[in-house]
Amino acid sequence: MPLFDDAVRTERRPRYENESVFDYLNSSARPGSAAVRLLMENWFDEYPIRHAPDIRTRFRSRTAVDHQGAFWELYLHTLLRRMGYDVEPHPPVPGVTSHPDFLARGSTGP
Repeated sequence: MPLFDDAVRTERRPRYENESVFDYLNSSARPGSAAVRLLMENWFDEYPIRHAPDIRTRFRSRTAVDHQGAFWELYLHTLLRRMGYDVEPHPPVPGVTSHPDFLARGSTGP
């Protein structure tokens, strides 16, 4: 399940002011957009499959706050893993119904 559509892209224009970041990246044939798509797909490939549908849905959102939140989670997940942490997305916390984005465990503990 990829983040972006498998499509032939021909759009070489700048992003429209009212266009979502995802929609622009998903349709743009500009080399910079292709590089961003590749990087984001690589990050997404490393994300736990169990949590992938949720982050994919939010990443593909036309709502900026949802898209940006999902981007930030992908970025932090990748950063923490490359720093050597074991990363658990949305771990349960006893006594509360909400979940933090991650629990990161290093060699010295959480």
